[in-house]
Amino acid sequence: MEKADKNGPRWYLRRLQKIRHGSYIISVPPEWVKRHDVRPHETLNVVEANGYILVSLPQCPCPVQLNADVVDKETLKYLILVYYMQGADVIEIKSANVMSADLKREVKSVVGGLIGADIVDMTSFSITVGVDDGGYGSSRNGVVTYFGKMLQFLARLVADLRTAVVERNGDLLGEIIERSTDMDKRYRYAVRLISKMSQYPELNVLGNMRELIAYSALAKDMARAAYHVSRSAQIALGVDSDVGMPLALVSDMYQGIERLFSSGDMSLIPAIRGQYRELREHVRSTDQLAYEVRRVGAYGIAIMDDIVNLYVAPEKCRKES
Repeated sequence: MEKADKNGPRWYLRRLQKIRHGSYIISVPPEWVKRHDVRPHETLNVVEANGYILVSLPQCPCPVQLNADVVDKETLKYLILVYYMQGADVIEIKSANVMSADLKREVKSVVGGLIGADIVDMTSFSITVGVDDGGYGSSRNGVVTYFGKMLQFLARLVADLRTAVVERNGDLLGEIIERSTDMDKRYRYAVRLISKMSQYPELNVLGNMRELIAYSALAKDMARAAYHVSRSAQIALGVDSDVGMPLALVSDMYQGIERLFSSGDMSLIPAIRGQYRELREHVRSTDQLAYEVRRVGAYGIAIMDDIVNLYVAPEKCRKES
């Protein structure tokens, strides 16, 4: 039996059949075989995770080709970033004319800011970018470790912001602004990992889509928090504002959030939420720096929610026929 939404995926109901020697089989829909031109004895991917079995064709990202003659330099750089985040392993940039040294420098600069990416070939008329995800993307532990390091990076950034503002340390504020841009690089790679796992089930080391959604939200919220940390540092360079107490609360929040991610200890939630309530009580003025500090705290709550969503979900029950 087939269940299909007009514009959505097809769902097939199949009865489990037992054959000799204790084995079991489920038939593959013939229309799926014809639609994808699958041949007898062809190898298929069979992914078992989280209570389901998913059958798919072995696939990988096709090489991406960009024509430097038909798009301007800024658009070309933008497309490199987008294709990278969407999981491209090879990006070939070609031109019918000799590429300028300026264009090559710009492309090399963009690629240099992408985790796992490198220029693997360069000629007068082409540049080939290769991306290797062999590090963090090969295991569940690798993905969790990567996100843990992102969160640790952010928590240290918040703690240093507190120190810099309280001590009125302009050098440290400038360093925080520079360091905040590193979160963009980390965010792009996080999106890349999630994108590839969502497109290729055999690469989904997390095992289910629910966690992919939670990790996607977590990456975005951490990137936004880092942006507001940078904005806070920029404003603090030009003004004196008494935000020592709010920053202390925000820094304590992020330390608790970091512990929550690593331990899954839900007893940490009341303290984190209480610190944010106290932050809101302390920050009622229209002071621009105070506003940005409060935004950092607000994104801390969003990050806490994302982490809780990783740990908390209702158990699955067997549906009666």
